[in-house]
Amino acid sequence: MDVQDISQRPTQRRFPLPRLEQLIGAAGMPIFPDLMFRDLREISGCAHLSILLFPRGQPIQIVLAANEGPHALSMRIAQKYVVEYWKHDPANRLAGNARTAELALRFAPNEISDKSYRRDCYGNFDLVDRFSILRKRGETTARLNLYRSRTSGRFSEAQIGAVVDASSVLFALALKHQDLRRPVEGAADAARRRLLLAEPSLTPRELDICTGIIGGQTSEAIALSLGLSVNTVLTYRKRAYFRLGISTQKDRKSVVEGKSLDL
Repeated sequence: MDVQDISQRPTQRRFPLPRLEQLIGAAGMPIFPDLMFRDLREISGCAHLSILLFPRGQPIQIVLAANEGPHALSMRIAQKYVVEYWKHDPANRLAGNARTAELALRFAPNEISDKSYRRDCYGNFDLVDRFSILRKRGETTARLNLYRSRTSGRFSEAQIGAVVDASSVLFALALKHQDLRRPVEGAADAARRRLLLAEPSLTPRELDICTGIIGGQTSEAIALSLGLSVNTVLTYRKRAYFRLGISTQKDRKSVVEGKSLDL
């Protein structure tokens, strides 16, 4: 296992993330994890990404998880890790004994002693290399984890250097995303409940579309966040409006118990 103290590294003149402005603008939005993964994949060739928070004496929090391909494999791995395997992570010993605020570490799956953890979080997904940055702030340690698959091989030193250079901004953006996401998700949950009270037959995708509209998103933004075409979003919207009995602007503003949904 390679371990480095990166807390005193020099400031880089050239920032390595290719689309930083777009990433900043997406903080708090559902598309943010995919955009961060896109940029990190470009500079590191990673196949999976996760960022976790370890507050002392509290449950581990998954800030985000993303991967290449259409399936949310990284989120499933992160959830399994949090529930079953985090105690077997070699990074825990380093985090507990660290005398510096920021460490970088890299190891291969064969360095993990627990067979089940090695199989379920690495072997089953053909992951062969992990690079992590641990940053401690107060009573909370944040971990950025990047993984490479067998098809692309292990990280190069240049790729690791690029991630280290970007890490300060990456952590700041991820934590801002976490802060912004909480009230948005609360409002979205409330909107979904109101929609289901108005019309229990709405499908999950119709609920997604209407919740996005209530949250002020355009059809284009909803399409981007859900991975759909704009025409598909408009089709779901039309079906939802029909179920809700919406045909006029006045109908759109008063659907559930006289409360404005602004659809």
